[in-house]
Amino acid sequence: MPRPRHTHFPTLKRLVGTVVSTGMDRTAVVAITRLYIHPLTRKIMKHVSKYFCHDAHEICGVGDRVQIKLWGIISKKKRYTVIDILQRHPQLSGEPFPMSRLKNPPTNEEIELARQATLARITAQQNELLQHLQSTSKDSNNTTSTKVELR
Repeated sequence: MPRPRHTHFPTLKRLVGTVVSTGMDRTAVVAITRLYIHPLTRKIMKHVSKYFCHDAHEICGVGDRVQIKLWGIISKKKRYTVIDILQRHPQLSGEPFPMSRLKNPPTNEEIELARQATLARITAQQNELLQHLQSTSKDSNNTTSTKVELR
């Protein structure tokens, strides 16, 4: 008797893994680790599969635990997309991407205000440095012999 054909669509595969690289544009490399018992030696083996995943907003960081889903052909090597960040890895430098920025992206006015504030801060730091250099050069001209000990 012939086998019945499946008329329903298969459920899309969802996997949980760790981001190992985010160096490419809108792409995160996710490592999926699975443990299994070797059939001959009966030892526990670890198998790591790496998947190229689409990260549309570039919010993943290295070390983040993410859930990925089979999405279809996105590019030559990308078939999966990041659908959820389950756990953030602490970042060594800077703040992690604020998730609220996805829902409320900054307006042009906010971007311009942030740029002006940064320029003002840099200008103030440069002025302080110039004043410090001028004061130290005046002090070195007034004193004839200054002994500095380095320890």
